[in-house]
Amino acid sequence: MTDEYLSGLHWRDEFEMISEFAPDYHIPCDIPIYRDTDRSERRDRLRKYLNRMLAFAQESTNTSVSIIPLPKALTREEWSVVKPAFDVLGVEFYAFYGTQYFLEGGGFRELLKDIRLGVSVMPNRDILVIGLLSPAMLRQLPPQVTAAGGLNQWRTRVHLREASSEVYRNRFVELQDQVNSALGIGQAPLGMWAESSQEVA
Repeated sequence: MTDEYLSGLHWRDEFEMISEFAPDYHIPCDIPIYRDTDRSERRDRLRKYLNRMLAFAQESTNTSVSIIPLPKALTREEWSVVKPAFDVLGVEFYAFYGTQYFLEGGGFRELLKDIRLGVSVMPNRDILVIGLLSPAMLRQLPPQVTAAGGLNQWRTRVHLREASSEVYRNRFVELQDQVNSALGIGQAPLGMWAESSQEVA
């Protein structure tokens, strides 16, 4: 969906579509918030996103769909706005959209930095990273990253249409095993411990 469509989509319309489709999981109410957007506009769009997401989550409590929210935060100030909303919802697992780091700049280092900041604010929540399946990179992420999804590694390793379906399956299983073994084992950021001690004090 285009950014313009997402921005104008009312959460009730999205809820109706999802109710008909009935997935097991859904990442709701995505609103484009860019790194280069003005700070005050980022804050306004973040609050708009959280309000839409909270309304969607409340409406979906009596459905079989489990929601996976996107924090949409990049600074400690923004994470401090996201955390209370996630606390209200009892969020234990959220998604972090990593694709744009590789498409629009910043790369893996910037992605790692931003994920570590989120973990330092909310250390007790698991993370799904979207757009990263490289086992070598996944091993460097904090242990809170317990799930990952993406297409690039799958496409480059499986090489569809170049071999038999049995070879495809074997290549996929090999990639799956490598990804699974790389998840949840990275080093926790030092800031996580400082943040946790401040909350307990």
